[in-house]
Amino acid sequence: MYFEQLNPDDCMSYMIFDEKKKSAVIIDPKLDYVDFYLNLLEEKDGKLIMVIDTHTHADHLSGAPLLVEKTNCTYAMHKNTEVSCVTLRVKDNDKIAIEDIELKVIYTPGHTNDAICLIFEDKIFTGDFLFLDEGGGRNDLPTGDMDKHWKSLKKVKKLPDYLIVCPGHNYTEASVSTLWLQKQKNPYFKFKCRDDFKKYLNKNKPAEPPKWLFDVVNANKMCNKDLSAVEIPSLDAVCQSAVKRYRQPLLFITPEQLKEKINKNEDIVILDVRTQKELINGYPLLEGSINIPLGQLSSSLDKLDKYKEKEIIIICRRGFKSRMASKLLTKAGFKKVYILKGGISSY
Repeated sequence: MYFEQLNPDDCMSYMIFDEKKKSAVIIDPKLDYVDFYLNLLEEKDGKLIMVIDTHTHADHLSGAPLLVEKTNCTYAMHKNTEVSCVTLRVKDNDKIAIEDIELKVIYTPGHTNDAICLIFEDKIFTGDFLFLDEGGGRNDLPTGDMDKHWKSLKKVKKLPDYLIVCPGHNYTEASVSTLWLQKQKNPYFKFKCRDDFKKYLNKNKPAEPPKWLFDVVNANKMCNKDLSAVEIPSLDAVCQSAVKRYRQPLLFITPEQLKEKINKNEDIVILDVRTQKELINGYPLLEGSINIPLGQLSSSLDKLDKYKEKEIIIICRRGFKSRMASKLLTKAGFKKVYILKGGISSY
């Protein structure tokens, strides 16, 4: 089995891929990354069998409805969800079998009333119910409930210590953690009674939730497939309760600035993250550039190690994939990573 966290931003989406049967499951897909997911599956010659949302999201538009439309895959959520186009409604302790991929459902209401965790082999996908080191999702959004959150924490605390926590968001610098470590470090696990837990949440209550969060919830309930349906402020990190915020700034370069660097023969690296299909049907590679499709970038970082101190200009068709590639490289320790503003189509 192949496993990967797909999104290089605060919102986590996960793919489980059966390399023998070429079948895939994506957990918590984002609407703005749908083309990326489909390109990745195409590169792997894979088929999307199921998408699962761990809850009704408030901070981003779900990509599940559009993926269902494009691939005819199954869409699973908890039976309490109000999302209208879900095709498989699951309950506590259900086992979801997708060919050789099996996930166990743990019902964990609190952040929302349809929240679930999913156990796959040695991993637990916690959605917004539990984050790394600094708590979990806020309880003041639609169907949130502190009392239910407390009961769900007690349930999860009984699960095996060895499980690797795969959260729906990561606002801290922590990267990998086991459930055992979270039981020791995470403040949500330290309280012995419900009243102390509620006092802690009330004391660390985030700012009043903005209206757009509720608009996103409603759009997701209606199975929206339009990115422009709700204007979502970027990098707002509003779904956390009491967490540290960690940001990697994005750097941009204009087409004019890139042309000037090329004309001056400056010592730069041009990284094009388009697929072969995009290259054939679009603009050709710039002379001297390196081509690593975005879907292969995370597993090909060693090929770029020698350029870690150099200025790297990332190119894609319109600039979207370059943002994702920039975050991957920056997190991997590359110092000078720039995005071609507007992509190759503006060059």
